[in-house]
Amino acid sequence: MKKILITAVAAFALFVPAALADVSSDMQKLASDAKTAHDTVIVDAQKVASDAQSLTGTKDKASAKTLLQADMKKLRSDRQVAHTTLQADRQQLQADLQAAKSSSGQGKGQGQQLKQALQALHSTLQSERQDVLTADQAARQALQALKQSFHK
Repeated sequence: MKKILITAVAAFALFVPAALADVSSDMQKLASDAKTAHDTVIVDAQKVASDAQSLTGTKDKASAKTLLQADMKKLRSDRQVAHTTLQADRQQLQADLQAAKSSSGQGKGQGQQLKQALQALHSTLQSERQDVLTADQAARQALQALKQSFHK
């Protein structure tokens, strides 16, 4: 999916005037930052799930709590950094899209290429967001199973 997006953005970049070059650059930056955030948060969520599963059945609640609190703190921190970065990228993309629209030097073909590139970006971002939600859900389920094991 990432290769398709890069190809779409690169093809769009070949035919854009200067006003739309910023949009292309913003799209590439957003895609790159989203991929980095995706990979980081997935790893953090998988670590929480893995640690919770490995601690299931343990009698040492204090050490389990300490380990999981550290994991959760890292996950929250990485999510916050990712959110802030992606929000700034989106705002920059929106501002440059508005500037490109106001310059209205684009032909119909360039407008269509831009639309396709934006749709590819949107699709990629949705897919990555769903992956993060799935990993988060798995971590929550592992934590719930751990809590249940303490009550037995």
